Amino acid sequence: MLKQLFLLDLVLIFCVLVLASAQSEINVNATYRSFNSPTTKQGIGNKWNLNTAGVLCASQDGNKSLSWRSKYGWAAFCGIWLSKYACGKCLNVTNRDSGSTVAQLRFPITQTVRIVDNCSHGGLELDMDVFQKLDTSGYGMSQGYLVVDYEFVNCGTTNYLFYPIIS
Repeated sequence: MLKQLFLLDLVLIFCVLVLASAQSEINVNATYRSFNSPTTKQGIGNKWNLNTAGVLCASQDGNKSLSWRSKYGWAAFCGIWLSKYACGKCLNVTNRDSGSTVAQLRFPITQTVRIVDNCSHGGLELDMDVFQKLDTSGYGMSQGYLVVDYEFVNCGTTNYLFYPIIS
């Protein structure tokens, strides 16, 4: 009985540590993707429509209001939570290399994004508009990716799987 309780305690501690480490990440590759393209495979613009964008979170969040869907730019999350549990969560994404001036280096560019899809390369895929706002130097666009930091933040959802995990 004591051995089982000890193992259960170890599993619980492991889970807390994993969740705590999932709250933020540094030096992550972020590529760009056009979630809100003017035309889709059907030949029409998706206009913030998760259902026509062909994303993982469409079945869960596709019927939410337009104001909810368009409040933040979209992102695909490629972290350890490659499931619908990340759908609708928000990230603050920061480009630490957002320019060459002292002011740009001291005050890096940050954008909030909503997770609407998953991916498999271990980083983030940011909507083109968000990527361009973060890429103030143009270097990210020329190399095809930015190196960013991210952290989960509260974006007004009622499901706080990631935020806050440990206060």
